[in-house]
Amino acid sequence: MTPLPPLGAPVDVPSGRPARPPEHVDAVVVGGGIGGLVAARTLVHRGLQVVLLEASDRVGGPVRGGAFGSLPVRLDLGAESFAARGTAVTDLAEELGLDVVSPAPLSAWGYAAGRAFPLPKAGVLGIPSVPWAPDVRRAIGWPGVARAALDRVLPRFVADTTDLGTLVRSRLGRRVADRLVAP
Repeated sequence: MTPLPPLGAPVDVPSGRPARPPEHVDAVVVGGGIGGLVAARTLVHRGLQVVLLEASDRVGGPVRGGAFGSLPVRLDLGAESFAARGTAVTDLAEELGLDVVSPAPLSAWGYAAGRAFPLPKAGVLGIPSVPWAPDVRRAIGWPGVARAALDRVLPRFVADTTDLGTLVRSRLGRRVADRLVAP
Protein backbone atom coordinates (compact mmCIF):
# COMPACT_ATOMS: atom_id res chain seq x y z
CA MET A 1 0.00 0.00 0.00
CA THR A 2 1.43 3.37 -1.03
CA PRO A 3 1.60 5.86 1.85
CA LEU A 4 -0.35 9.05 1.36
CA PRO A 5 1.56 12.26 0.67
CA PRO A 6 1.47 15.01 3.30
CA LEU A 7 -1.90 16.72 3.77
CA GLY A 8 -2.45 19.42 1.19
CA ALA A 9 0.00 17.90 -1.30
CA PRO A 10 -1.53 17.30 -4.73
CA VAL A 11 -2.28 13.68 -5.58
CA ASP A 12 -2.79 11.94 -8.91
CA VAL A 13 -6.15 10.34 -8.08
CA PRO A 14 -5.93 7.24 -10.32
CA SER A 15 -2.51 6.22 -8.99
CA GLY A 16 -2.64 7.76 -5.50
CA ARG A 17 0.90 9.07 -5.98
CA PRO A 18 1.99 12.66 -5.37
CA ALA A 19 1.36 14.82 -8.42
CA ARG A 20 2.77 18.09 -9.64
CA PRO A 21 0.49 21.02 -8.91
CA PRO A 22 -1.32 22.02 -12.09
CA GLU A 23 -0.24 25.25 -13.77
CA HIS A 24 -3.86 26.23 -14.36
CA VAL A 25 -6.86 25.41 -12.18
CA ASP A 26 -10.47 26.02 -13.18
CA ALA A 27 -12.08 24.87 -9.94
CA VAL A 28 -11.16 23.97 -6.38
CA VAL A 29 -13.38 21.48 -4.55
CA VAL A 30 -13.06 21.61 -0.77
CA GLY A 31 -13.81 18.30 0.91
CA GLY A 32 -13.34 14.77 -0.33
CA GLY A 33 -16.60 13.37 1.01
CA ILE A 34 -19.15 11.88 -1.35
CA GLY A 35 -20.46 15.35 -2.26
CA GLY A 36 -16.97 16.67 -3.02
CA LEU A 37 -16.04 13.59 -5.06
CA VAL A 38 -19.23 13.84 -7.12
CA ALA A 39 -18.69 17.59 -7.65
CA ALA A 40 -15.07 17.04 -8.74
CA ARG A 41 -16.11 14.23 -11.09
CA THR A 42 -18.82 16.40 -12.64
CA LEU A 43 -16.39 19.27 -13.23
CA VAL A 44 -13.73 16.97 -14.73
CA HIS A 45 -16.33 15.49 -17.08
CA ARG A 46 -17.10 19.05 -18.22
CA GLY A 47 -13.45 19.47 -19.17
CA LEU A 48 -12.29 21.56 -16.23
CA GLN A 49 -8.94 21.26 -14.44
CA VAL A 50 -9.93 20.47 -10.82
CA VAL A 51 -8.04 20.38 -7.54
CA LEU A 52 -9.68 18.55 -4.64
CA LEU A 53 -8.61 19.50 -1.11
CA GLU A 54 -9.24 17.05 1.74
CA ALA A 55 -8.15 17.70 5.33
CA SER A 56 -8.07 14.07 6.43
CA ASP A 57 -5.80 11.29 5.22
CA ARG A 58 -8.57 9.61 3.19
CA VAL A 59 -11.48 10.57 1.00
CA GLY A 60 -15.04 9.36 1.45
CA GLY A 61 -16.19 11.54 4.33
CA PRO A 62 -18.43 9.63 6.71
CA VAL A 63 -18.95 6.81 4.19
CA ARG A 64 -15.88 4.67 4.82
CA GLY A 65 -14.72 1.64 6.74
CA GLY A 66 -13.12 1.83 10.13
CA ALA A 67 -12.97 0.58 13.68
CA PHE A 68 -15.64 1.13 16.28
CA GLY A 69 -14.63 1.09 19.90
CA SER A 70 -13.36 -2.25 21.11
CA LEU A 71 -15.12 -4.39 18.50
CA PRO A 72 -12.63 -6.73 16.79
CA VAL A 73 -14.06 -6.18 13.28
CA ARG A 74 -13.98 -3.34 10.76
CA LEU A 75 -17.36 -1.80 10.04
CA ASP A 76 -18.92 0.61 7.60
CA LEU A 77 -18.94 3.93 9.40
CA GLY A 78 -21.58 6.40 8.32
CA ALA A 79 -23.08 4.07 5.73
CA GLU A 80 -26.44 5.74 6.29
CA SER A 81 -24.88 8.89 4.85
CA PHE A 82 -24.93 7.37 1.35
CA ALA A 83 -27.06 9.71 -0.75
CA ALA A 84 -29.91 7.63 -2.11
CA ARG A 85 -31.77 10.39 -3.94
CA GLY A 86 -30.75 10.67 -7.56
CA THR A 87 -28.10 8.59 -9.29
CA ALA A 88 -24.92 10.68 -8.91
CA VAL A 89 -23.37 8.57 -6.13
CA THR A 90 -24.40 5.27 -7.72
CA ASP A 91 -23.01 6.43 -11.08
CA LEU A 92 -19.72 7.39 -9.44
CA ALA A 93 -19.46 4.03 -7.64
CA GLU A 94 -20.11 2.16 -10.91
CA GLU A 95 -17.59 4.28 -12.81
CA LEU A 96 -14.96 3.54 -10.18
CA GLY A 97 -15.78 -0.17 -10.17
CA LEU A 98 -17.00 -0.15 -6.58
CA ASP A 99 -19.57 -2.60 -5.30
CA VAL A 100 -22.44 -0.99 -3.45
CA VAL A 101 -24.05 -3.43 -1.06
CA SER A 102 -27.52 -2.58 0.15
CA PRO A 103 -28.01 -3.22 3.84
CA ALA A 104 -30.33 -5.98 4.94
CA PRO A 105 -33.78 -4.62 5.81
CA LEU A 106 -33.21 -5.40 9.49
CA SER A 107 -33.33 -2.95 12.34
CA ALA A 108 -30.13 -1.28 13.46
CA TRP A 109 -28.76 -2.05 16.91
CA GLY A 110 -27.02 0.02 19.56
CA TYR A 111 -24.85 -0.96 22.49
CA ALA A 112 -24.70 0.80 25.87
CA ALA A 113 -24.49 -0.06 29.56
CA GLY A 114 -23.21 -3.54 28.73
CA ARG A 115 -26.10 -4.63 26.53
CA ALA A 116 -27.27 -4.49 22.92
CA PHE A 117 -30.69 -3.14 21.94
CA PRO A 118 -32.60 -2.48 18.70
CA LEU A 119 -32.59 1.20 17.84
CA PRO A 120 -36.04 2.84 17.86
CA LYS A 121 -37.89 2.85 14.56
CA ALA A 122 -39.58 6.27 14.75
CA GLY A 123 -37.43 9.36 14.97
CA VAL A 124 -35.10 11.68 13.11
CA LEU A 125 -31.30 11.55 13.46
CA GLY A 126 -31.74 9.29 16.47
CA ILE A 127 -34.13 11.69 18.22
CA PRO A 128 -37.14 9.61 19.25
CA SER A 129 -40.56 10.91 18.23
CA VAL A 130 -42.26 9.21 21.19
CA PRO A 131 -39.96 8.90 24.24
CA TRP A 132 -42.18 6.37 26.04
CA ALA A 133 -42.50 3.97 23.06
CA PRO A 134 -41.41 0.41 23.94
CA ASP A 135 -38.40 0.43 21.60
CA VAL A 136 -37.21 3.74 23.06
CA ARG A 137 -37.62 2.39 26.62
CA ARG A 138 -35.42 -0.61 25.72
CA ALA A 139 -32.73 1.74 24.45
CA ILE A 140 -32.66 4.42 27.16
CA GLY A 141 -34.42 2.80 30.14
CA TRP A 142 -37.09 4.34 32.35
CA PRO A 143 -34.77 7.07 33.75
CA GLY A 144 -33.99 8.13 30.16
CA VAL A 145 -37.68 8.06 29.22
CA ALA A 146 -38.61 10.20 32.22
CA ARG A 147 -35.90 12.74 31.36
CA ALA A 148 -36.78 12.79 27.65
CA ALA A 149 -40.48 13.28 28.40
CA LEU A 150 -39.58 16.50 30.23
CA ASP A 151 -38.90 18.07 26.83
CA ARG A 152 -42.63 18.73 26.46
CA VAL A 153 -42.76 20.87 29.61
CA LEU A 154 -39.32 22.52 29.59
CA PRO A 155 -39.40 26.23 28.74
CA ARG A 156 -38.13 27.07 25.26
CA PHE A 157 -35.07 28.90 26.61
CA VAL A 158 -33.74 25.60 28.02
CA ALA A 159 -31.87 24.75 24.84
CA ASP A 160 -28.15 24.84 24.18
CA THR A 161 -27.93 25.10 20.38
CA THR A 162 -24.14 24.79 20.15
CA ASP A 163 -24.54 21.60 18.07
CA LEU A 164 -27.09 18.81 17.64
CA GLY A 165 -25.69 16.61 20.40
CA THR A 166 -25.66 19.48 22.90
CA LEU A 167 -29.18 20.51 21.92
CA VAL A 168 -30.50 16.97 22.40
CA ARG A 169 -28.67 16.63 25.72
CA SER A 170 -30.15 19.93 26.98
CA ARG A 171 -33.70 19.08 25.88
CA LEU A 172 -33.97 15.27 26.11
CA GLY A 173 -31.12 14.26 28.41
CA ARG A 174 -27.82 12.41 28.31
CA ARG A 175 -29.22 8.94 27.58
CA VAL A 176 -31.00 10.03 24.39
CA ALA A 177 -27.93 12.00 23.27
CA ASP A 178 -25.39 9.27 24.08
CA ARG A 179 -27.35 6.14 23.14
CA LEU A 180 -29.47 7.29 20.21
CA VAL A 181 -28.08 10.48 18.64
CA ALA A 182 -24.31 10.10 19.03
CA PRO A 183 -24.12 6.74 17.20
